[in-house]
Amino acid sequence: MKRISMRSLLVGIDPGSLYTRVVVADAQQEISEPSLAAVTTQGEVVAVGTEAAIRLRAEPRGLVAVRPFAGGVVAQQAAAQLLLQSILDKVQRGAVTRPTVCLAVPSLASQVAARAWLQTTRKAGVLETLLVDRGAATAIGTGWDPSRAEAVVAADCGAGFTLTALSGGGYLANDYLPAGGRALSAALRAYLREIYGVMVEPATIQTLVREVAVCVPSVGETQQECTGRLLADGTLTEFTVTSTELLPLVREVTNVWLQRFRRLVRGLSAQAQADLLENGVRLTGGSALLKGFDLALSETIGIPVQVAKEPFGTVARGSMLALNRRAEWPYLLVGGNVGRNE
Repeated sequence: MKRISMRSLLVGIDPGSLYTRVVVADAQQEISEPSLAAVTTQGEVVAVGTEAAIRLRAEPRGLVAVRPFAGGVVAQQAAAQLLLQSILDKVQRGAVTRPTVCLAVPSLASQVAARAWLQTTRKAGVLETLLVDRGAATAIGTGWDPSRAEAVVAADCGAGFTLTALSGGGYLANDYLPAGGRALSAALRAYLREIYGVMVEPATIQTLVREVAVCVPSVGETQQECTGRLLADGTLTEFTVTSTELLPLVREVTNVWLQRFRRLVRGLSAQAQADLLENGVRLTGGSALLKGFDLALSETIGIPVQVAKEPFGTVARGSMLALNRRAEWPYLLVGGNVGRNE
C-alpha cells in the first residue's frame, strides 16, 4: 500500500531565466524544467516546461515562446503560476498537504517584485512561501553556515548576477547585475551579425560561451565550426570562430562583472576583507563556468575564488536548506505566512 504523508513537503526552488530547478528536503529529489511557456497569439498558455519546449519545436505555428521569469522578477504571472504548479505536482507524490517552498530571488528586488513572487506561488497552490537571497542560497548550497562570524562572499552567476556578502548571521552587502550572462550572449550574437553577417541559433551561442569564449588567454586556444544563415539571403553558411578573436569582446563584457565584484569587496570592512582571504568567494551558475573567469576575478580582487562542484543545482539546494533550518536562520528569509492562501 502506498504511504501517504501528512507533512508539508519542504521545497527549495531556483526560478532561473532559462531553467527552474527544484530540490525536495528528505526526498533526495531534484527536478529541472525549462523556464518556458508556449503561449497562443491570443495570450493563452497551452504548455509549460519541457512540454512547452516540445510543442514549440513540433508545432510552432500560432505559438509564442514566453519566459515566465526574467531579471529576477516574475515576467509573466499566468505562465509562472502554471509552470510552478506543474513542477510542484511532480514532487508532491504521496503528500496530501500543500508544500512549503523557499524561492531564491535577488534581495534587492523591490517590494512589488517580492509581492509578485509570493502571490504567484500562492496561486500555484503552496501552503507557505518564503524568499531567500540568491547569493545567500549559493553560500548555503556550497556548505557555508551563515551564522559563522567570519565573512564570505557568494555569487550566483547566471543570466543575471547576484552578489552577496554574509557574516555573523546577517547581510553585509548585496548587489544585483541584471545583464550578467545574458549580456555576453547578446554581445556574441551582435558580433556574429557584424563580422560574419549571420544569424545563428541560441544553441550555437551557448556552445561558443561554453567551449570557445575565454577571459584570459592562458587557459588555451580553442575554435568552433559554426553554421548560420546569411542575413543577406538566408542561405546556410559555415564559419570558424576562435578564442583569440573573441577575447576582446569577452573581456569588455566580463570587465563589468569584475568591477562590480571589486566594488562590493572594497566596500567591506578591513576585518571582513581579511576573512575573505581565508574563506574566498564562492561562485555558482552557468556564467561561473566561463573559462578563466575565476582566474580573472581572483586577480582583480586579490582573493581566492571557488566554483561550486554542482553549479546548476547549488541555489535550489541552498534554498531548501535555508527553509529546513529556518528556525536557526530566520534573518535570511522573508515572506512566511504572507504566502498562505487566504
